[in-house]
Amino acid sequence: MKKISLVLIIVLTAALASFSTAFAQAESLQLTITRDWGYGGFNGDIQGTFSMKVSGPPDLVRVEFFIDGMKIGEANKAPFNLQFNTDHYAAGTHVLSAVGTTTGGSRLGSNKFNPIFISAEDSNKKMLTMVIPILAVAFGLILLSALISMFTANREKGVPYGFRRSYPLGGGICPNCSRPFAFQLFSMNMVVGKLVSCPHCGKWSLVRYAPLEKLRSAEDAELTGEKGQNFQSGDQEKLKKELDDSKYQDF
Repeated sequence: MKKISLVLIIVLTAALASFSTAFAQAESLQLTITRDWGYGGFNGDIQGTFSMKVSGPPDLVRVEFFIDGMKIGEANKAPFNLQFNTDHYAAGTHVLSAVGTTTGGSRLGSNKFNPIFISAEDSNKKMLTMVIPILAVAFGLILLSALISMFTANREKGVPYGFRRSYPLGGGICPNCSRPFAFQLFSMNMVVGKLVSCPHCGKWSLVRYAPLEKLRSAEDAELTGEKGQNFQSGDQEKLKKELDDSKYQDF
């Protein structure tokens, strides 16, 4: 009876140790896949150069990397990573995994990935199917922005000098005519500013956002500019009149 109990204890201990080892091997390493260059689309399709990276316990000293169970390389110090190119393998589904070794000699397994390696030709086709709709939307927004700018230019062309505008979406000051105007919803955003056609002079330029106080100052400056233009125009008319009158003077 004592022998049976001893054998049972040994069997249970061995089973528990085996389960603990298997659990540690399945959960101790975290494998991630990052794209270095190429296509990484939907449904797990990838093509190009990628890296397998592993994180694990502090006593991890070596990591072996596998594709379809075949070792493709190893890393003996942190960061534990390895670069690979999908073009070196047949197209189709593959299994990516890693196994690590600790200072104590324990073997630790990682999670697995099952990406689909595709050819460069298929990658280009898939990229085109993604890029073309984006470009179409971008060009559509540019065209819409141009049409709105033209409409705004016609609508605001007669805005009097010094008129107090509203700027619900912000505004800028034209670098050509120095007159302020409000930005429209579909103006082309170029990160550092808006690429727009000035509603006053009609010229296209990159216009930065201006704070409200600067916009108000530009509105006030319009009055000074208008008086200066009127004064210059008046001088020209006066000079022309004097020249005309001089034709009839008797010397």
